Order: sequence, then structure tokens, then C-alpha cells
Amino acid sequence: MAFCKFFGECPVCKFQHLPYDDTLRLKAEEVERLFGLKPRIVPSPKDRAYRSRVIFHLRRPHPTNLIIGYTLERGFVFGVDSCPLLDPALEELIRPLNGILASAPLSVWDVEKGKGKLVSLTLVGDGNGVVLSLNLRKPLFVKRLTFELMDKLPSVVGVWWSVGTFGEYITGGRGEMFRTLRRGRYVFKVSPYGDYPDNLHILSELWRYLEGLLEGRVVAFMTGLHVPPFKMSTYVDLRGMPVREVRETAEAVGVSPDVRQMEPGAFLLVNPEPYDFAVIHTDRVKDRRVMDVARRTVLIGESPRRLRDFLTDGKPREMLLFDLYPYTDKSLLVALL
Repeated sequence: MAFCKFFGECPVCKFQHLPYDDTLRLKAEEVERLFGLKPRIVPSPKDRAYRSRVIFHLRRPHPTNLIIGYTLERGFVFGVDSCPLLDPALEELIRPLNGILASAPLSVWDVEKGKGKLVSLTLVGDGNGVVLSLNLRKPLFVKRLTFELMDKLPSVVGVWWSVGTFGEYITGGRGEMFRTLRRGRYVFKVSPYGDYPDNLHILSELWRYLEGLLEGRVVAFMTGLHVPPFKMSTYVDLRGMPVREVRETAEAVGVSPDVRQMEPGAFLLVNPEPYDFAVIHTDRVKDRRVMDVARRTVLIGESPRRLRDFLTDGKPREMLLFDLYPYTDKSLLVALL
């Protein structure tokens, strides 16, 4: 199902009724027509839901200027996992993106063999901007690169990045995925909603709500999610972000964090006051008392039963229910109603 603002008008979405392989062929034709890039359809390594991806060559404006890559198939160095037509800024983004990555410390990247710090890069449009999907082997490096990309490329509204290999993440290994979002002067890092960056259309709803409540203040308390150390907002999962890394991240962006451990082995808070919001993933957080310290609560989760428990026992004073899977049979709203 398409959720972009071009639904019904897009030359790809018009053919949603066609078999999956045919829609991929149409995407490839549009990529070639719009961007002058020669696509090929190759099998996806992920799962049956993403059996194919549109992979295409990226023109090299200079022999040494292209170091981005996608390792699925030898010689193909740029990947599109989602519809490439969602945002016209995609075409304008390619050239400056090349320059930034070419100047970044990625010297060990081998575009042919797929070895180095950069594992893969993908562009995904959400109708309002472009989200980059980066997979790098150096967590701290990708954070610095994230800020550089978002600072120099206004059309980039978010950077989705993963630590470790993609396969490790999917199988529950060490790899972890995060998305970094910029809203105004704030930069947030949130965990992906769903299995893949397909739910970009609902992220804007959450941030519109939060921005309406911020009134110029940084979000100061979140829990239950992997959320940002950037701009010194909030909660850091000890398993995903040790204290040393928090401090290094702070130095990279020029701030001084107040890092303290709130519960042994549970989480860290960075600049934890005032407690403006509790953003709680109801499937992961068991202690409902976390809502007592926050003026407003955002509940995110997949289990209707867990959500009911939070609503009846926690009794949040102000709440936003954030549905991870709207328009599907996994929708929380559908289950609760």
C-alpha cells in the first residue's frame, strides 16, 4: 500500500494492481528516465516481503568522487529499497552527497569488494524530504557524518543508520538500527517503527504533536526506545550506548552532557531535567511508574493487552497513542476498538 502524497498520480503507484515484478520493472524505467541511471532488478537478501530491490549504477562525475556502495551485487554501488519517486529532491541530492562522502574518512571502503566502514547507503523519500539509510561499521563515525549530512543538505530530513551488519540486526544479533530526525533546531534519534523504513508517513504526525508541546524546550525525558544523545535530549540504552560513547558523541557536537545512571543496568539520562515527556514503548517497558515523572506521555507499542495495562494502571495525565501499523491488521486502534 502506498502512503506517499503522490498516490494516484505517481507513474509507479498508478500500476499498484500489477504483479510485484512488473511494478519493479516500472520503477526501474522511471529511475532511468528521470535520473539517467541504468537500473537492474536483483534479489533481496532480507525476506520474502522484500524479494527484489531496484539497484542502479550511480554516475561517477569524477573517477575518485564516488565511494558510496551497496554490496548486494558486485559493481552496483547505489541502492533504492523504496519507491525512488517520492521526492524530487532525490535528483538534486546525488551530486552534493557524493562530495560529502568523498571527503569523509572512508578510505578503507572498497566499492568492488564491499569492504570498509560504509556497508550500504539508500535514499528513501517521505513526500517532504529525503531520508538516507546508512549502514556503517563505526558507530561514532556515523554520528559525526549524520550531522555533516544534515547540516550541508537541507533536503535531508533524516538519516537512518545501523551499527553492525544488516543480517545481524534482522536475526537479533549485535546490529542495531536508528533513525535520526531533524525538526527545527532539534535533532532526534528514534528507533525504527516497523521492520523497515516504510512508516515514514506517520513519523511526521508524532513530531507535529511533540513540537506543539515543546514550546521551545528540548525533550528532556524519554524511555523505552533507543532515543537521542544528540542535542542532549534524553535517554540512552546502556546496551546500545555506553557512557564513553555518550561523552564522545557530546564532544563531537560541541555540548557537555550531564550523564547519570538512573537505574543499575537500565538506562542513562542525559541532561534529565525537566521531565517534559515520557515516550514509552509499552512492549518493552514494564515499570509504569515512569509516567509519574512526566507531564505528558506518548505510548508506542504493538500489543493491545500491554497498552490496556498501561492505560488502566498508569493513568497518564496527557497521552498520545502512536499506532505503529496504521491501515493494517496489526493496527492498535483496530485491536482496541
